[in-house]
Amino acid sequence: PSLDNKACGAIALYAVASLDPSELAGDVYITLSCREETASRGGAYLCANRLRPDYAMVIDVNLANAPDVSERESVPMGEGISISYSSSTSRALTRECARLCKKGELPFTPKAEPSSTGTNAVAVNIAGGGVPVVDVGLPLRNMHTYNEIIALDDCYSLYRFIRAFATSRELA
Repeated sequence: PSLDNKACGAIALYAVASLDPSELAGDVYITLSCREETASRGGAYLCANRLRPDYAMVIDVNLANAPDVSERESVPMGEGISISYSSSTSRALTRECARLCKKGELPFTPKAEPSSTGTNAVAVNIAGGGVPVVDVGLPLRNMHTYNEIIALDDCYSLYRFIRAFATSRELA
């Protein structure tokens, strides 16, 4: 149970830890935080305010397609990560991440979220005078239940994307 966020954190830690430090395009920080689904800004805001990164990736789960979930609010399971297009994300960084996926043949689904991503993207975006942020999602079925389900192929896609993001010298 409780794959929501824990799966994303584990994949991020494993992806970065598996890289040789000389491969990294710059300093990489991983923040494991909470309270993204509340009115509070939470730990992501505080960390972004303190670190003042050049740009950031927020990773969280997305609702995966299921019979009881509208297609507009969900993404396909087993077809890779999702990349959010939102008012709280950087258009330029999002575009570069989509290009990075295409270049590395990493499957992804664009996800339109005009008002809110429901993640820490907003908090990171407004921290410290503004941080360009991209919001990346891992499809998860049965969110917030005792029987959450993720696809290992999607986990591997997220792992590969994080590695590509952390080593890309084209994003900076």
